This record gives sequence, C-alpha cells and structure tokens, in this order.
Amino acid sequence: MIFLKFSLFILPILAYLFGHLLYVGLKRTYRTQKISIPGLGIWVAGLLIGVVIILLLLFIFGFGLAYWLF
Repeated sequence: MIFLKFSLFILPILAYLFGHLLYVGLKRTYRTQKISIPGLGIWVAGLLIGVVIILLLLFIFGFGLAYWLF
C-alpha cells in the first residue's frame, strides 16, 4: 500500500524527467545534424523512463489496486 502511494507521488516526477530527457537528447541530436552518441543515449534514457511510467500505470490501474487507494 505504501509502495503504491509512493509510486503515485513519483509518477509526475518521472514524467517530467522523461519529457526533459527526450527534449535534451533530440535537441542535441538535431543541433549537430548527425547522430550524436550522447544525445542518443539521453534520448534512450528518457524512453526507458517513459516505459517504466507506462508499466507502473498498468500495474497500478490495470489490476484494480487504485480502488484500495481511494
């Protein structure tokens, strides 16, 4: 129960990091007009954070555990 409430608190922070990492990675890649390895790494890290957010949402709401929170 504590884990679920904590994850609901963390999800907006992870979503912000996801968007920020995608923005920084794509900006760095487009600025050099070639595939930048650090920019691509930042983009992949942002994408992984996004996948974790989606999996947490599916876990929390897909199994009906949100009912116990409210």
